Amino acid sequence: MTSPVTITAKYTPTIRDYTVNWYNRAGLLLKTVTTTYGSELVYEDSTHGIPTRTDGENYLTYNIFKGWDKSTGFVRNDMDVYAIWDTKSLPTPGNIDLKDMTVAQIYGISKQKQTGANYFQPKDYIDITMGTDYNFSNVESQVIADELYLDGTQVIDTGLKLFSEDSGNFTLVVDFEYNTSSTNSTLVSCYDTTSLDGFRLRTYGNGSSPNIEWGNTGPNGNGTQVGYGTNRGIVCIRHVKGDYNTSLHVYAFGVE
Repeated sequence: MTSPVTITAKYTPTIRDYTVNWYNRAGLLLKTVTTTYGSELVYEDSTHGIPTRTDGENYLTYNIFKGWDKSTGFVRNDMDVYAIWDTKSLPTPGNIDLKDMTVAQIYGISKQKQTGANYFQPKDYIDITMGTDYNFSNVESQVIADELYLDGTQVIDTGLKLFSEDSGNFTLVVDFEYNTSSTNSTLVSCYDTTSLDGFRLRTYGNGSSPNIEWGNTGPNGNGTQVGYGTNRGIVCIRHVKGDYNTSLHVYAFGVE
């Protein structure tokens, strides 16, 4: 080298690939998928459907699939995902009421064809839960408020930073009920009124219904309607990191 030389590095951008493995249980692989960073994966098996287990049935132990231990809604690393099971032994007749049985126990009774007077009595019943609140080991969950009444004079800062540089995806569910249709009644807010960044849940206009306003697409109440007047409502707000300027996914119950 006889003179100064400037060397400039050149880079070829690539999207990182990750592998997701779904397991029926330890050592029993169901499926493997390789995908890119940020992808949403859903387990699908067109041949067998949802996972099943029959091991233990010779010993009157039954398994019903309940879900997965990890979320694959936003893949950011290699993952081993395991099925979660409702596992129960065949109950002893007369020792448990139908309303107290798990799905696995009812399944076991049907498999053994031991219905009738051995287990069930007239007027027996079972409660059915509508909807499921999933918990995943790789998703942080937090109850922000429970049975909270706001009279319009309080400001409660939860300390949550939903749109900071280090924040990820989030899903927020609000079960709410206004007792007034006063205009501009804000219930939930992560919003900057100067820059019009963020979102808020509020009413707009005399007698109007609750709306979700998002960024500069919904100022002055021109957002997405998520309720009717003072009726009780439920709204689910989902945001994917990186979609700040494009979308806020809003799902509301009972609003067409």
